[in-house]
Amino acid sequence: MNYKWSFVDYGEFLATSSNKPVRAMEERKGKQASKDYGVARKERKWIPRIVHAKDRNFKWFLSMGMSLVVHWLCYTFALAYCQKYKYHTETWILPIFDFRQVMDHVVFAVLFYCDIQMSYVFGTLGLVLFLGAPYTPIFDKPYFATSLRDFWSHRWSYPIKLTFHRIVFTPLLNIMDQYNSSSKTKNQRFSKRHSELQLAIATLASFLFSSLFHEYIMVLLMPREPLGLNTLFFMLHGVLCVFQVSMQRITGYGISWGVGPGWAVLGWIATMITLLITCPLFVGQYARSGVMMQFPVSPIVLDFFKTIV
Repeated sequence: MNYKWSFVDYGEFLATSSNKPVRAMEERKGKQASKDYGVARKERKWIPRIVHAKDRNFKWFLSMGMSLVVHWLCYTFALAYCQKYKYHTETWILPIFDFRQVMDHVVFAVLFYCDIQMSYVFGTLGLVLFLGAPYTPIFDKPYFATSLRDFWSHRWSYPIKLTFHRIVFTPLLNIMDQYNSSSKTKNQRFSKRHSELQLAIATLASFLFSSLFHEYIMVLLMPREPLGLNTLFFMLHGVLCVFQVSMQRITGYGISWGVGPGWAVLGWIATMITLLITCPLFVGQYARSGVMMQFPVSPIVLDFFKTIV
């Protein structure tokens, strides 16, 4: 944050984790990096789906409205299931062949996703429209993720991920660069952006910060639930993401080979299985406490859905 920001800048940053000064700063850093390294930066394969004010036409508002209706219907269905069939699990790791537990977690994951999606839209869209700021969706079809890195870096809770990237990942890399720069020549400093070890440390630090953030939410919303499971979940996924990147660099998978629709399907299956097996560590507390089941739904509608689940 900066004392030179206007009221609009602060409002946009609180709503979307970005604003005009931040975007301008990131653009300057990108140009400086291109100048320092002597090469143009490669275009990223993935970019967030930011919707600017000039692009918010009738078609966009119609699609947003239809999306909210679909999410509300899915949420109501999942809520009816969760109320009718009480959540239960006795392990931290989900037994993949236990149909009842798998079904419980899949349905609650739908409820969890829809609750966050609707809460984010209702909580930020009005402010974004009032300020005329770009709108950044919180999710980008996370159910299509083809790897854990794709899931956490690109598709799940992007504004929060962006915040952690700015306050943990990038500053830590800069600190390690400054620490090591004294022993390197200029050509060595610019021969490679960051070492694999530096990236691994920054990645794990970001996941640790995320775990502490979620533990803090646990204390506020679910004080009776045990602490530590969120930390175990996020650090496990952080290690798996680091392992994925290391194996890709060693084997060339996803870079020189392993690219295409067939490989993407295999990656999607592996990602969904990993998320499903480890999800009791994360969603178990939310399911037991019922904190994610507070979105308003008419009892008549809910009773109707209970008759069909």
